[in-house]
Order: sequence, then structure tokens, then C-alpha cells
Amino acid sequence: MADMNPQSYYDEFAEGEWERLDRDPVTRLEFENTTDYLETHLPETGHILDVGGAAGRYACWLGERGHDVTLVDLSERQVELARENAKSGGFEDRISAEQGDVRDLRFEADSFDAVCCLGGPISHVVDDDERAVAMAELRRVACPDSPVFVSVIGRFAAIRDILKFNLDASYPLLAPITEDGKYTAERVEKFSDGDSDGEGFAECHFFRADEFESELEKAASKSSSWSDWRVLQTV
Repeated sequence: MADMNPQSYYDEFAEGEWERLDRDPVTRLEFENTTDYLETHLPETGHILDVGGAAGRYACWLGERGHDVTLVDLSERQVELARENAKSGGFEDRISAEQGDVRDLRFEADSFDAVCCLGGPISHVVDDDERAVAMAELRRVACPDSPVFVSVIGRFAAIRDILKFNLDASYPLLAPITEDGKYTAERVEKFSDGDSDGEGFAECHFFRADEFESELEKAASKSSSWSDWRVLQTV
């Protein structure tokens, strides 16, 4: 069975994550819609935290616009690529990259003028309690009244892709994923009859829109300070 651990998955995926947002019209539209939204709501200047920033596609876009960026990602390989891409783009003085976990960010409270968590990193935190901690961490490290931008992988999109790419092998997964949105190694093993040796995806929680907004509101309510959550359209 394929390794579904998110860290291992993105280490293996390597350059594919940088290329993903320029792979086809749909992914290019995802990037363009997201950056249009950021351009509207970001502060004009400041230090931005890019959590789960992978190979640095958004970090380089931010650096190009004059922002200082700290990128954090669980994958050592993605962090290496982010540094390489920042250097290639001439942004090495603006962009730093390091390994880190959204559930336990090393930064002091109120450290950043904006926080981004784009493309679905929160979706890879499958456990509900751990995901609540992760969302609270994103809010904690943002300065008061600073925006926190979060996008996730939508449940409808996940089911659509299962139907499109894996109907024969993955049909039994549709019912449990539709019910609670959790795509786990345990479930893949249960429903695969031991035949799932091909490429899979990292473990994930696929969101409904109302569920996503509710979790963000709960995370904000636990914080001693408040800033806007910017809820991007789910992937």
C-alpha cells in the first residue's frame, strides 16, 4: 500500500507540488483566484507566514510583491525546493523556509502581519481535535486584526476526483467519505482488499463549507485577540 503519511507523500511528490498550480486550466484558475483574493485583502507591507507553503509557489508570489515571507512546511524536500525557488526568483533575501508543523508553530503570539495556509494543508490534519489546535495556532501567531487566509480540500471535489480517477478501485470509499470527509490509511486498507499498491494520496479530511466555517469560528473564539479569517473558496 502507498505511504499516506503527508510528510512522506510530499517528500516523494517533490517538484510536482510546485508544478501542480500550473499543470492545467483548473489548477491555474485555483492559483489566479487565490492570488486575486490575496491582492485584495493583504496588507500593503509586512511579514507574512506561509504555513504548508510547500515548494514556495505562493511565497514567491508574495516576495515578488515586496513582502517578507517565512515559509513553514512539514516536508523536508518541499522546504529545500522552496529555498531553491526563492533563490531562482531572486527573493532569497525576502523568503526564508523551514520545517514545521501547523499544530505546533514555534513562533510567538502576534508575530505576523498576515498568515496564509493555502492549498489544503489543514485538510491533512485528519483528527478533529488536532485540527482545532492547528487552526488556533494559525490565529495565535497573527497580529491582532491581521488576516488569516485558509483554503481546504472540499468534500465534493474529493468525491468528484475519486469518481473520475479511481472509480473501480475506490467506489467502496465513497459512502464513508461522503458521511464524514475522512480519507485515512485504515479506510483504504479496509476497502482495498489488499490491492492498493499503486499511488494514493496523503491522509486527508475533506470539508463541507459549513463545517469549515464552524471550525474557524471555534478557533477564533479560543483566542485572546481577534483578526479576520479570510475563508477562500474550497479547492
